[in-house]
Amino acid sequence: RGLSRAGLEVTGLLAETTITLRDLMDMSPGDLIVTEKPASDPVVVCIEGQKKYLAAIGQFKGQRALRIVRPIRSTDRA
Repeated sequence: RGLSRAGLEVTGLLAETTITLRDLMDMSPGDLIVTEKPASDPVVVCIEGQKKYLAAIGQFKGQRALRIVRPIRSTDRA
């Protein structure tokens, strides 16, 4: 019963890309990081750093939210 109340880190991975160290050092508020991933693609939900689910970005009661679509499969390129 104690484990069921343990806190877990949950993150939504919007996209991944590679930038140069120079680009990172030159980054400032308002800069954009451009990726190849379409905004309509699902995001990856990670539990304790492990990719577990695909989700859609949305809103719930005025708050940003992730709606789980399905578990990640071994055939996914997530």
